[in-house]
Amino acid sequence: MSWSTSTYMMKLQLLVIETDYCWRKALLSYIMRYPIIT
Repeated sequence: MSWSTSTYMMKLQLLVIETDYCWRKALLSYIMRYPIIT
């Protein structure tokens, strides 16, 4: 049970990392396309 939970948490963490990376890449490309000085 604990092994299955640990595997689930590991996959969830990996998904969060991948999603965060995609969001950062999209945000970076948006900033490069439309440069806004804040």
